[in-house]
Amino acid sequence: MDDNSTTDIHVPRDRNSTFEPVIIPKHEKRSPLFNDQIISMYSYGMSCRDIQRHLQEVYGVNVSSELISHVTESVMMDVKEWQNRPLDKSYPILFLDALRVN
Repeated sequence: MDDNSTTDIHVPRDRNSTFEPVIIPKHEKRSPLFNDQIISMYSYGMSCRDIQRHLQEVYGVNVSSELISHVTESVMMDVKEWQNRPLDKSYPILFLDALRVN
C-alpha cells in the first residue's frame, strides 16, 4: 500500500466480543503474512529496492522503503539474539541409506 492510500478495516461488533478476524488481526495495520514475505525476501539478501520492485511486480502493491525498513528492523532484535545464543556441545546427526529392489 502506498503511504498516501489507506484502507479502513471495519471489524464487526458482537455482544460478547468473540469475533476474531482471520486475515488481519484486531488492531493491526498489516497482514502478518505480508510482513513474513518482506522478512523472507530480506533474509535472502534482497535490498529494499529489490523488495519494492518485487512486491510491485508480483502483487501490484506500492510499498515505501520506510515500511520495508520498519518491518525488517522489527525482527533484528530476534535475529541478534538468535545469532548470539549459546551453542550446544554436540548436535546429533542421523544418516539414512537405503537400497530399493523391485
